[in-house]
Amino acid sequence: METKIRAIKTNKCWYVLKKVGLCTFKEYMEEENIDHGVECDGNVVEKDKILHEQISELIDENMQHRAELIRRNKENSETIEWLLSKVHKLTDENKILRINLGIHKDTTDHTIAIHKDAIDYTITRQTKPQFSKSKSMGPSFPGRLTGCLELDLN
Repeated sequence: METKIRAIKTNKCWYVLKKVGLCTFKEYMEEENIDHGVECDGNVVEKDKILHEQISELIDENMQHRAELIRRNKENSETIEWLLSKVHKLTDENKILRINLGIHKDTTDHTIAIHKDAIDYTITRQTKPQFSKSKSMGPSFPGRLTGCLELDLN
C-alpha cells in the first residue's frame, strides 16, 4: 500500500503530512534521501528572525514617516487657515474702505469661493475699475493679492 505524502508549510517551517501522522520535512528528506535545498534547522529560524527584525524596522520607519507627514499636514492646514482669516479680514477692511469712499455699488460678479471644512470664504473683486492701473500690468501686486486697488488722486 502506497502512502501519500504532501509537503506543507506551517508556522514558517516545512512539514510533511503523511497518511499516518505528521513528521518534519527534514525527517522526510532523510528518509527519502532527497535534497531540494530546503533546510529546517537553525538557519531557517535565524533567517526568519532576521527577516522579522527587518520587517519591524521597516514598519517603525513607516510609522515615523507617517507621523512626520501628519505633523506637516497639520502645520500646513493651520497656515492655510491663518492665511484665509487674513484674506477674510483684508476683504472686510476693503469693503469698509469702499463704502467710506462711496464706491460700494461697483463691486459685483467676480467671486472666488474657497471651501474649507464647510466654511465658505468668499473674496470679491471689483469688476469695473475706477482706480489707476498700469497700462499692461493692472493693479499693483499687493493690490491684486489683497483685492485692494490704488486710488488715482491725479
